Formats: sequence, C-alpha cells, structure tokens
Amino acid sequence: MSGSSGKWKWEVLIKLLTSLGFLATIFYGYYEYKLHEETREKERKFEEKQSFQHRQFELYKTFWEKRFEIYVETCNSAATVSTFMAKLSASSNIKPLLANKPKSGFWKLYYGALSIVEDKHVEVALFEFGQTLRKCEKRIKNNQPPIVEDATLLKKQSLELGLACRESIREYWKTLEDVDRVKMSEFTTDSK
Repeated sequence: MSGSSGKWKWEVLIKLLTSLGFLATIFYGYYEYKLHEETREKERKFEEKQSFQHRQFELYKTFWEKRFEIYVETCNSAATVSTFMAKLSASSNIKPLLANKPKSGFWKLYYGALSIVEDKHVEVALFEFGQTLRKCEKRIKNNQPPIVEDATLLKKQSLELGLACRESIREYWKTLEDVDRVKMSEFTTDSK
C-alpha cells in the first residue's frame, strides 16, 4: 500500500502543480493584458491631446493667414486712397479726377473684416487714418479739394498703418517662436 500511497501523492502533487501553473498562467496573462491596456490608454490620451493641439494649431494658422491677407488688402487700399487724395489736393479742378476715382474698398474693410482680425496697434492706426480720410471726403462732398496738409497726413498715416500691420504680423511670429519646437516638429511630421 505504501507504493500506491506514494504514487497517489505524486499524482496529487503533479495535479496540484499543474493547476498552480495553469492559475499562474492565467494571472500572468491578466497582468500582461492590464499592463498593455494601460499603455494603450496612455497612448490614446496622448494621441487625443496631440490631435487637439494640432487642430488648435491649424485654427490659429488659418486665422493668421486670413489676418495677413486682410492686412495686405487694407494697406493696398489705404495706399490707393491716400495717393488719390494727394492728387486731388494738388488739383484746382477735382471733377475730372473724381470721374476716374479708383475703387479702394477701404470703408468696407474698415467696418468689416478688419474689425474681426485687427490688434490694438492696427486699430489705433486705422482709426487715425479714418479720421483724416473723413476730413478729406467731407471737403470733396462740398466740391473742394482736400487740404494739402490733410492729404500729406493721410499718406503718412497710410505708412503708419502698414507699419502697425507689419508689427502685428511680427508679434505672431514671436508667438510661434515661443511654441515648443518639439511640438512644432510633431505637427509637421503628422501632416506628411
């Protein structure tokens, strides 16, 4: 009987070890699953954050591109208006010049798109230009040429408006330089 009881002990021990091995395999598999699940969750959160930052960057980029476009259009419009007012101020007969008045769209920009994208410096320069332009337009309505000093001031203010727009654009580039370069490289590699 001792031979059969020893055999029985070995069989129980082997079955017990097999069961423990099976349970250890299950627990190890569960541990690996949880570990990979946590890693996948961290990766998902990182990708979500990166995606948000990328969308935010694209939104700012679109805004700044539109701002640049509107600034260029405004500067060209102000230059057209100030040059025309200078011609009118130097003329004794403004009627033939008014017949060929160039279309500038300045007031449409002033009351429209610029009010959305302008910064404080551009706003001040724009307001000053608009005040002087109103003086010139008021004289034209009375069939009088603009005063030479106002036309000269208008040209100066047109240049100041351009400089304010350039400074606004420069501030944007400073902002971009402050962005972490690693993040910027992530954005550019994602878009390829």
